[in-house]
Amino acid sequence: LLPYPVVDGKRVVVSISEQRVRVYEAGALKWNWPASTGIPSSPTAPGVFQVQTHESNAYAANWDLWMPHFMGIYQPAPTIGFMNGFHGFPTRDGANLLWTNNLGRPVTYGCILLANEQALELYNWAEQGTIVEILP
Repeated sequence: LLPYPVVDGKRVVVSISEQRVRVYEAGALKWNWPASTGIPSSPTAPGVFQVQTHESNAYAANWDLWMPHFMGIYQPAPTIGFMNGFHGFPTRDGANLLWTNNLGRPVTYGCILLANEQALELYNWAEQGTIVEILP
């Protein structure tokens, strides 16, 4: 079920219950950040996935959101034409920065939200094929 060769020595673990992202390199904890996952009506799916795409500023038409440092990791359903993934604080209308005071509790539509600085670090570190494990 993993579409790309696995990147050795890199792993990202998301804890939905803790609202945390832990990043491991060569088996050692590299980063441990607060995060926000999906709201109950649009949850983040648990499972083992991979980083599949990188977009410096992805647009989510369903919600009219621009998401900086976006890395797609899975499609929420086989017939849906977009991916859920990691991103920084989204904007709407080019000005309204959303969810900046919400890290640590579910607020997204299924993605994993990080502070912009951390989203950029992860974006630059995790290449296509990096394993992402999402725990309930």
